[in-house]
Formats: sequence, C-alpha cells, structure tokens
Amino acid sequence: MKKISGLIILIGMTFSGVAEETYAYVNLQEVFQNFYKTELAQDQIQQQADELQLEQELMNEEIEEIQSLVETYRADARDESLSDEMRRNKRILLEEQLIALQRAENELVEYGKLRSSQIEDQNKRMTKRIFDEIQQEIVRYAKLNSYASVVDRSAKSQIGTEIVMYVDNEVDISAAVLDELNKGRESILPVEDDDEEDATE
Repeated sequence: MKKISGLIILIGMTFSGVAEETYAYVNLQEVFQNFYKTELAQDQIQQQADELQLEQELMNEEIEEIQSLVETYRADARDESLSDEMRRNKRILLEEQLIALQRAENELVEYGKLRSSQIEDQNKRMTKRIFDEIQQEIVRYAKLNSYASVVDRSAKSQIGTEIVMYVDNEVDISAAVLDELNKGRESILPVEDDDEEDATE
C-alpha cells in the first residue's frame, strides 16, 4: 500500500510539473509582414527591380535603333536604282548591323538573367536575416516570460490547411513580439545588403 501511495505521489508530481510549463503561440508570417525592417527590405528590392526595368528599357531602345538600321540597309541593298557597288556596301553594313543586333539581344537576355538572379539572392539574404532577428526576439521573449516552448501558428499542412486550428489570444504572443521588434523604428537605418555595404567601402 505504501508503494502504491508513493507511486501515486510521484505521478502527481510529474503531472504537476508538466502542468506548470507554459506554452505560447506566434504567427510568424504576421510578425514578418508587419516588422518595419521587412518593409524597408522590400522597398530596396523593389528599387532594384525598378532600376533593372529602366536598364532593360534603355537596352531595348538601343535594339530598336539597330533594327531600324537593319531595315534601312536591307531596303537599300535591294534598291535597283543604286549601283552594284553601293548595294554591295549596303549589304556589308547590313551584315554588321545584324551581328550587332544579335549581340545586343543576347546581352539583354543575359543581363536580365544575371540581375534577376542577383536581386533574388539579395532578397533571400535579407529575408533570412530578418527571420533570424525575429527568431532571436521570440527566444528572448520566451525565456523572459518563462515559456517552455513557442509554436508557429502560421504553419500549414501539405494540403494548405492550418496545423494549429485555434489559439486563445492569451497565449498568442505575436503582438507582444512585434512591439518589441518595432521599438526604435524611427532611429534605425534601413536594412542594407552585405554586398552593397562591401561595395561602398
């Protein structure tokens, strides 16, 4: 009987210890989207995309000018009113412009691929740094408030449904974490990419 009583006490102490552990939830996507550094990073990416579009438009204008010359030289090369020598010269000029046109079109494609890849890599790096900072704040906040664990309530299953169906507002620390992250927003400089920082040194 004493052994049974001791076992009951031990089980009670075990469940008592589990019950004392506090769990919390955070909507990681919501925190990310409303973190001011996310907006700054997205503005930088958009600026890079706008600059790429402008550069491509300028390159397209150059291509259109070459295309115009191609059409002119092609017409002149077929013009029976011109001498054979002049038409021969026009054909030479036409061949040169066709080569220039092909080169310009290839440069446009390759440049677009390169810059798009660079912008994508920059976006990934900045996004990772922001998520790392958010995670550090969640860990700091959890330890400060003695949470045993924090679960991301924005996680979804393979079929797109929410894994965590319901969370009481009292155990959702998203707003509190976001408030901590957004402190000092006005005094913090915009997020800069490592490559840009190196280029200015």
